[in-house]
Amino acid sequence: MFKTAQEAIDYIERQIHKSSLSAYQEILKQHQIPTDTLKFIHVTGTNGKGSTVNYLRSLLNQAGYRVGTFTSPYLISYHDRICIDKKPISDEELLTIVNKHYEWIISEQLSKFEIDVLIMLEYFSSSQVDYAIVEVGIGGRYDKTNVISSCLSLITNIGHDHIPSLGNNLEEIAYQKAGIIKENTAVITTVSQSGCLALIKEEAELKHAQMIVCQPPIVNTYPICFSYRDMPLQLHQTALYQVENVCLALEALFYLKVSLTSQQIEAAILETNWPGRFEKIPYHGRSLYIDGAHNIDGIIALEKTIDAFKQKDVIIIFSALKDKDYELMIAELEKRYTVYLTVFADERKVNLSDLKAHSFVFASFEEALSQALTTDQMIVVTGSLHFISDVRRKLIT
Repeated sequence: MFKTAQEAIDYIERQIHKSSLSAYQEILKQHQIPTDTLKFIHVTGTNGKGSTVNYLRSLLNQAGYRVGTFTSPYLISYHDRICIDKKPISDEELLTIVNKHYEWIISEQLSKFEIDVLIMLEYFSSSQVDYAIVEVGIGGRYDKTNVISSCLSLITNIGHDHIPSLGNNLEEIAYQKAGIIKENTAVITTVSQSGCLALIKEEAELKHAQMIVCQPPIVNTYPICFSYRDMPLQLHQTALYQVENVCLALEALFYLKVSLTSQQIEAAILETNWPGRFEKIPYHGRSLYIDGAHNIDGIIALEKTIDAFKQKDVIIIFSALKDKDYELMIAELEKRYTVYLTVFADERKVNLSDLKAHSFVFASFEEALSQALTTDQMIVVTGSLHFISDVRRKLIT
């Protein structure tokens, strides 16, 4: 048994052994962990999953529902991954669940993510949430969250990420994402590529599931005002790419036949804030922006948001994991901005020596930021979610 929640978390984060989805399903069944007793909403896509989860949570909360959310990776604390009504699971609740299943967690050699999913299932079930909104880890079809029997699937978008584990082209990636669709349910998406939509439609038809494609919103830039289904709305956050995530959450609300007034919808959207998504952070009299653009599609979406500021001089502080296509991302950024490259404390980090071909390379984020602050340029920190999580802690604490 673990004596403290931190001791349990330290153990969980060291576990790397993984089983197949079918084996994991059998383990949960054997140990009587419920996967079909709640109204699960499953969310996948290349970018925007966490934001969509959060917008839908806010809308359902506005309607008076108790909502569990499961997201990854965490940005501030391990507990942030598993929340009810935006409140993270407590140390006491986490420790109770892990110790309840301690013996077979150890004997089955569950991986970190498998334990996370187990905690989420047990916590949401025992708390009797009205809805549980679950973000996939990677892909969807073979992701360990796909043990749930969802009533609705959401697919944010299809882009180039986790290649080749999910596939070598967008259609192969779409096939993996569409794997979360369940029999006789529905799937809602903002995907626009015809080939990807065809694959999602094929999977929906195979599962006798209704398919809904979100209508294109009408958008004005700052402040971000937009119209969806003739409903005028405004965003509190400054990232243009959040508009599509709001639209997806709204379509989910309509499908679930949850009744809200336009004023309630507007209030829910305005109160929603998702850290690390073009988040403005005051620092020593300046405003810095951090954004988890961890793949090429995220970088392009970030550029559109920066463009909306009409700011000519921008410094990007960037760091990534070595299993990402970081050279492609750097090349895209260097076309438009001054880019300061650095590294951070992670076993999958890019090595400084791998960046020597570039003009501005710093041994640490602190060095890069110190240099950036000597200018009057707009400063945007981006790249790996692990990197911006580390940066965020340093800037805020």
